[in-house]
Amino acid sequence: MASGYPAHPGAAAMMYYYGLNHAAAMAAPAPPHPRLGSTIATDHKGQAYQYISGLNGSNRFPQPAPAIDPDFPAANLINSTGGVGAEPGYNYFFPTQHAKVVVLKCAVPPWTLVPGTYASIPFHAAKVPANITMAELLVGFGADNPDKGRNQVWEVYCQGGGRWGWREHLRGDDEVMMVRTVREMGWVENRDGDVPTVYLWITKN
Repeated sequence: MASGYPAHPGAAAMMYYYGLNHAAAMAAPAPPHPRLGSTIATDHKGQAYQYISGLNGSNRFPQPAPAIDPDFPAANLINSTGGVGAEPGYNYFFPTQHAKVVVLKCAVPPWTLVPGTYASIPFHAAKVPANITMAELLVGFGADNPDKGRNQVWEVYCQGGGRWGWREHLRGDDEVMMVRTVREMGWVENRDGDVPTVYLWITKN
């Protein structure tokens, strides 16, 4: 079949192995070749379609599938179709003010760590929009326990020498604090001409 793609010598054997109907598969139209700045995707009905990656004519190459981390679901934009990224033809309008947030991913509270017993702490680093509420921040960083009181966040700070302390603690069942925004927490205030980095430790258990 003249599909425009090079023939795969084992294609028939692979279709037999996976239980595919050879005739039906051969009759299916081949997906179009993506042009520069576009990406081929599949809709919920299994139909291939092509959409622009970024602004039309931006020369942005198609990107690989995103990495999904249940501890950081807000790293990806989930659109109205359930897919990742803005809908075809749409671009994202970024907020102008953000906090610089680092979420420590140690299994125990960082202020309980003993200096000298650990070499490093894994973390997520993110620019968080200033209008995000604390409830949205918890969910965006994976704290989505139905028992809201178990979703908790501590603002922590490094004391030096491998020691950590904490200065503020919020619970997901605190209705007053959960509607406070990143801006209202003071995390986007300029200090010495720069936005400070805010360190957090978050748990849902």
